[in-house]
Amino acid sequence: MRPIKLEMAAFGPYKEHTILDFTQFNNQSLFLVSGPTGSGKTTIFDAIAYALYDSPSGESRNKDAFKSDFATDMDLCKVAFTFEVNGKEYYIERIPNQTGPGARGPKNIASSVLFRDGDIVTTKIKEANQEIAELLSINYEQFKQIVMLPQGEFKRLLESDSKNKEVIFRNIFGTEVILAFQEQLQKQVAQLNKKVEHNQVRLQSSLAYLPTLEDEELTNLVETEDYSAIIQRLSLLQQKRIEETNKINEEQTKQTLKTRALERHHEEKGVLEDLEEKIKQLADKETEFNLLEIKIKQFENAQACLEAKHQLDNEKEEEMTLAAHLLDTTNAINETKEKITAINSSFVHVEKDYQALPEWREQEQQLKENIAVFKQLDQLQEELDLLTSKDQTNQLDLDNLILELAQVEQDSKAIAQTIKKIQDSHIQISEIKEKLTKQKTIQTSHETRENDLNRMARLLDNYEQAKLNMQTEEQIFNSKNKAFTEATHQFNQNIAGLLASKMEENQACPVCGSLDHPAPAPLINHAPTEADLQILQVDVSEAQMNYSQAAARVGSLNNQLRELENQLSIQRSSLSDKQVEIQIKKAEVHEKITDLNIQLEELQIMTQTEETIQSKQTDLRKKEKTLLIRQAQLETDQERNKNEKVKKENQYQLLEKSVLDLEHARLEEEIKDLSEKIKETEKNYPLLKSQITDLEKQLAIYENTLSSQEKQIQAIKKRMILAEKNYQEKLSQAQLDENFEDQLLPIDQVESSRAKLSEYQDTVKITHSRYQEQLTVVASFGEHLDAQTLQNQLQESFKIADQLKREYQHLATQLDAISQVLTTMKTTYEEGQLLMDKFGHLQRISDIANGKSTETGRLSFERYVLAIYYEEIVLAANQRLAQMTANRYLLQRSERESKGAGAKGLELDVFDHYTGQIRSVKTLSGGESFKASLALALGLSDVMQQQSGGVQIDTLFIDEGFGTLDSESLEQAIQTLAELNANGRMIGIISHVDELKTRIPAHIKVTHSTSGSQAEIIV
Repeated sequence: MRPIKLEMAAFGPYKEHTILDFTQFNNQSLFLVSGPTGSGKTTIFDAIAYALYDSPSGESRNKDAFKSDFATDMDLCKVAFTFEVNGKEYYIERIPNQTGPGARGPKNIASSVLFRDGDIVTTKIKEANQEIAELLSINYEQFKQIVMLPQGEFKRLLESDSKNKEVIFRNIFGTEVILAFQEQLQKQVAQLNKKVEHNQVRLQSSLAYLPTLEDEELTNLVETEDYSAIIQRLSLLQQKRIEETNKINEEQTKQTLKTRALERHHEEKGVLEDLEEKIKQLADKETEFNLLEIKIKQFENAQACLEAKHQLDNEKEEEMTLAAHLLDTTNAINETKEKITAINSSFVHVEKDYQALPEWREQEQQLKENIAVFKQLDQLQEELDLLTSKDQTNQLDLDNLILELAQVEQDSKAIAQTIKKIQDSHIQISEIKEKLTKQKTIQTSHETRENDLNRMARLLDNYEQAKLNMQTEEQIFNSKNKAFTEATHQFNQNIAGLLASKMEENQACPVCGSLDHPAPAPLINHAPTEADLQILQVDVSEAQMNYSQAAARVGSLNNQLRELENQLSIQRSSLSDKQVEIQIKKAEVHEKITDLNIQLEELQIMTQTEETIQSKQTDLRKKEKTLLIRQAQLETDQERNKNEKVKKENQYQLLEKSVLDLEHARLEEEIKDLSEKIKETEKNYPLLKSQITDLEKQLAIYENTLSSQEKQIQAIKKRMILAEKNYQEKLSQAQLDENFEDQLLPIDQVESSRAKLSEYQDTVKITHSRYQEQLTVVASFGEHLDAQTLQNQLQESFKIADQLKREYQHLATQLDAISQVLTTMKTTYEEGQLLMDKFGHLQRISDIANGKSTETGRLSFERYVLAIYYEEIVLAANQRLAQMTANRYLLQRSERESKGAGAKGLELDVFDHYTGQIRSVKTLSGGESFKASLALALGLSDVMQQQSGGVQIDTLFIDEGFGTLDSESLEQAIQTLAELNANGRMIGIISHVDELKTRIPAHIKVTHSTSGSQAEIIV
């Protein structure tokens, strides 16, 4: 990522719209951000961090507090940042939450974003943040460690302990998944521990369900909570209870069989006595049911007589009905015969007319043929009128066609002339283009000549200016040299006075060695000192150097002028004349080129219409051909119409002669009358004939019906005789007279009596059968016992069975309780053993993974992985630190054992080559700490670039820290940053160190006032 332009408005201390165009630095990509404390230097980095990651550069600032305190509610706070990644530009604009300008005054404005990637624009904050993170291949935490080192956080990575470094590196290298694995292990261990504890509670609680067994050994085992031995003892007790239960169960079975035998003997004896009693009761009812059976028989005989009488009555009723139908049929036959006679009298006349129909149709056809002649005459007249109209239309079309052909011929001639002009224009265009090429070549030559003359003029101006500068430098040098010479002379003259001023009494003179000093040399007032001479000498040297450089500049320019004079074959004195001359020539050529271009444009405009003109010529030729074809068609149609008209006229004359003596109206009337007569006859004849046929068919049906009815009456009379005979026989058989109906009863009463009689008869039969069977059953028991004896034996058997049942239930209850507790304890104990094994194994893995095991020196999985990255970072950092500390210090991962069980493995030590000792980085001085921190940050940046798939980090921002360095350390740090800068990385530094201002020429200068801060780039 490389910044291109940063724009801020109402952001932090910057109230006004501030633009920082980083392209102004050109190739000076090492720059300093300088300004008073609190003026807004760090805010520039905040703006970049906020634009890219929606967060400030440091942890002490809040993104929603970015709006300038100098701004009003009608000012909009925003940041826009243009940057480059892999040679492609991107633009992002962010607006934080704020009270900002609205259409009707201040309003609440929600945060927003606009991220532009070429033609793709993203306006959703979450999506924009994700796209930028993917584009840069680093997240916000990584950005703070390898691109932007915020104020107050520079040394945090260097001096932090393993736990803090773990948090920092976790965010950078994305080892959250390993941490999640460690936490998952701890969670599983805790869950297993709870399950183990729960398992113990279940074992203890299961013992509460044991019944009182009065077993001393089991009681002792429960007190010691030896669950394995308890399970063994319960298994033994369970087996004993099973054996005791089985024994009682066998005794119960025997007693149950005995009791059931006594019960059955008692029951079967009771059943036999009940059957004997029931037989007596049935014998008492035998007379009653014999009378009921006789009464039912009398009813059945009377019912048979009644059915015979009903049959006789039905036959009589049917005979009367058929007699009535026979009378109706006879009347219908007489009426039908009368209708047939009446219709036959009308049919005779209609039949006579029907026979005359062929003659009438022939007359009608002759009349119609005469009428058709008149219609043909009308049609021929219409056709003659149509032919006359077509002839007139064709003649009009033919006249118009001749005029159109004449116009087409005229247009074709005009287009042919235009095409000839266009063809001539092509030749002229080629000639003009050749002339233009020649003139442009001349124009290029003049422009080259003019550029050379202008370059010579500029060089001549520079030469004259250099001469003036050389003369000035010469005067300065002569002046300073003269002053230095005079000062040297005065200093030499004053040497004796200086020596004399330092002599004391009885001290040998340094010149003559005499101890007597009668006339010591006096000091000259205002004579220069040796230091003054040194200053003057430096001034003279600088002036001489400046004069020499100016003279060299004049010589160089003079040589260049001579080369141009030889190259252009002109003298300096004639340069102005040559410039005027070349301007005149250029103007002449430009005028010629303009005239030629105008001519060329006119001709090209004409040639541009060539295709259109040729298309028109083609269209005219097609149109002429079409018109000629149309003319031939019209002439042919005209001739054909003329012949057709003559033919139709001849036909009309012939037809007109054939009907000359006939009247059209009379013929129509005769045809109408004859047609109506034919239609009436054709209608009435089939109608009357159909009516006669229908009546004859109906008469035949009636006659058939009459015959059938007569036969049915004869049959009924025979059935009546048989029915009468059957009725009398039924009365005789039942020994009843005509009053037999007195013997009839209601049907429901008869059915009820039948049911009672049947039930009684069935009961008698079944009861006698069961009685015989029961005698056999009772005899099978052998010993004959009375009822009382059986009852006593049953009571004794019940008493024994009840005692056995109570003993069985007691043992079964104990066995069930023991079995349930034993099953529960076995299952729980086995689960507990599995849980304990799994818990021990998993706890060991968790302790190792989470750095709680002494086996691995309390180094967690995550810190082990991070330590690998850390070694790479330290190795890369030492390359920088060795340079910045003249090979004195080297960083190394601490291997010292620390107290306690806290996080270990990521602390740093420093090896001092001067002392040969290893010590903590916290013992470094402020300047040494800064250099170590900077080296570590740069090392981290290098490793991060490798770990991020080789992503190129082209920018580094450092906020403060250089104030702790001495001049030598500052020089070393700057040298390191300069090497990074030379490799193409842009480096920005915020610092108050004055020496940096002189060492780094490219500045972002920040100033502030009562109305806010301003920033500008100074190169």
